[in-house]
Amino acid sequence: MVSALPNEYLSAARDLVLEGSRLSDTPLTEALEFRTSAALAKFMSNPIDCGMLAVRVAEAKASDGCLLGDDCLITCTIFADRLKRTGMSVSFCSEIGRSAYDLAGMTEEAFGFSFMMTAIYAVIKPTDQDFKNMLDRAAGGDRIAAKALGNVTPFKKAGLLH
Repeated sequence: MVSALPNEYLSAARDLVLEGSRLSDTPLTEALEFRTSAALAKFMSNPIDCGMLAVRVAEAKASDGCLLGDDCLITCTIFADRLKRTGMSVSFCSEIGRSAYDLAGMTEEAFGFSFMMTAIYAVIKPTDQDFKNMLDRAAGGDRIAAKALGNVTPFKKAGLLH
């Protein structure tokens, strides 16, 4: 639970989120700012097992949606390379995250997932500029990658990039 996290984690995470929002010129509502900060603070305290995301999706209930959405948000941004090694794409993982928040009744977070991703990407500054990876990130909602690609809008069919 987020309230059990020490304040220094929440404070540090919020500072990162605000900086990412500023750097990427991505406005975040109070709810999106909090959710992004809470997800980062939770990660600072407890590592995420990226390989178990697919299993957790299959077993998800509404009560798990927030935690799963948070883990997908962190995995899509901070652990994109590890995610790809498990055979999952950023765009697919971001869809899982959106769906998880939606399952939990967190509509604003579901629709704002790409804004939260972009704020995190702005702070961590991914070094992978490979076209295919940039396209995957753009398809997942990363506005920075989309802008770097000339604001292309990749489309997905059956979870694959085309």
